[in-house]
Amino acid sequence: MIDRKLLVSDLQKQVERREKDLRERADSVDEMRLNHPLPKDECAHSWPLAAAFVATRHHCLSDAGGPVFNRSAAYPLELSREIDDLARRLARVTPAAVAASGVPTRKRLDAAGYEWHCVRGVMIGLQEELDWQVYALCGLLDEDLIAPESLRPPMQVLGERAFEIVLARKMRDEGLETQWFERHRSKPITELPAYWRPEYRTIVERRVAVIERDRAIGLIEQPEHKRRWATEGWEVMQRKALRDWLLEQCEARELWCHHVDGLEQPRPLTTAQLADELRRDADVLIVAGIYAPGQDLGQVIADLIVDEHPAPHRDH
Repeated sequence: MIDRKLLVSDLQKQVERREKDLRERADSVDEMRLNHPLPKDECAHSWPLAAAFVATRHHCLSDAGGPVFNRSAAYPLELSREIDDLARRLARVTPAAVAASGVPTRKRLDAAGYEWHCVRGVMIGLQEELDWQVYALCGLLDEDLIAPESLRPPMQVLGERAFEIVLARKMRDEGLETQWFERHRSKPITELPAYWRPEYRTIVERRVAVIERDRAIGLIEQPEHKRRWATEGWEVMQRKALRDWLLEQCEARELWCHHVDGLEQPRPLTTAQLADELRRDADVLIVAGIYAPGQDLGQVIADLIVDEHPAPHRDH
């Protein structure tokens, strides 16, 4: 077993040494900043990040008088930008986005759900590549564990990442107790997925081996340090989006106002009357059928309204 207190102490000492190295090399950073300014379109935090790279022994900045700073080698920009683009794409196909852009029909929701799961799977795979690329940039790896550009990481689901496989094996072999998989609605697996390409399987197998034998990597590749990809799940998000869409139709102004002597006047409606009004809208019937299959619209509307009705005030 790893003595975590000793490991943390060792890491703290390394940080202190690297902070000292940063202070000693601050002049080199300032000189590089003046002689090689970054383009305007790069992040405003680039130079503070560059200084941090020096402190963590990334070798991304040269000594004074040395070679020019190689930004492309210092920052994993390509992966970061691709993940960011995918995150924007993911946001466009959530159930809420589908409902906001038109009637959330079954066809539109199914298409969006397929794309949402695919995009999310790609993001999980690319995030793993980014993590291991950063470990290499930090000088924590003695071997190349980055998938080459020619080997596209497969779509992944939670439970398939290297640290999760290590975790599942500890559950099997050492009786480790953890709520990680249950909490994230994922399945623990002890063997790498058979559908992965052999080349990618080899890389992940080597990552697993490094996690098991290297104290520093083993400490970082822990659940508390990894992206959780927490989500309510497609079905829950879809139900909430359908509910919000139906409530919006219930609140339509033309349902609650009518004209009397040329003036618009509010009118009260019972739940049954509101349901009768909404039955004239084919889109409402379609969405209500997806939200609560087999239920009468009157019951669906009653269930929606009761949750929205304010609780009565009670004097004490």
